[in-house]
Amino acid sequence: MFDVLVRAVQSCADAGRSAGTNPFADATSLWIGLHSLADLSPVSPMFPWPEDVLDRLVDRLALLT
Repeated sequence: MFDVLVRAVQSCADAGRSAGTNPFADATSLWIGLHSLADLSPVSPMFPWPEDVLDRLVDRLALLT
């Protein structure tokens, strides 16, 4: 599955939708961030999570433009 994520990030870069230059490193950051969000969300229900936190996380870690 990780290779699918790397290819998706590479596709974004190839299409000019990502400023990233290292798809493996960007996908690794994205993978870590998504897992962290998945782990933290259920155990921190009182935290004021922004409604668009997932979009913000993906946009920033994949360097989407």
